[in-house]
Amino acid sequence: MDKRLYIIERHHRRMSAILQDARPLLSSPAASVDHAGLGYLRNELVDALVSYRRFVQEDICLSPIGGGPDGRSDATELKTTCAEIESAYQRFRERWIYRQVPDNWSEYRLSAQVMMKQIKTAIDKSASLKTRWSL
Repeated sequence: MDKRLYIIERHHRRMSAILQDARPLLSSPAASVDHAGLGYLRNELVDALVSYRRFVQEDICLSPIGGGPDGRSDATELKTTCAEIESAYQRFRERWIYRQVPDNWSEYRLSAQVMMKQIKTAIDKSASLKTRWSL
């Protein structure tokens, strides 16, 4: 098996773990939210998304798994998905950077849950490509 499939899985596990760690924090009532913990996880997710995109661009797109037109098409699809989700997360962060999360907790929590679902969908989409490559 191509070691890059393993590396893709590690990236997926890292992003999923960050999302999993955020869930209980987002379930907290406004008065008891661990804002420092959420900030840490937001930064961790930025690092994970950037690292994943770089891996895809440098290791998958330059030498697609499976080769041929299908491999190049899959690599392009994966690269596009990475760029889209990273961009969406950046817009999410920018939207909340100057707003007071504690004062707007309900709106923030909903917005964060939507963003988490988008990231999970992107991970699942990428995982389906990984599954196809490993056949």
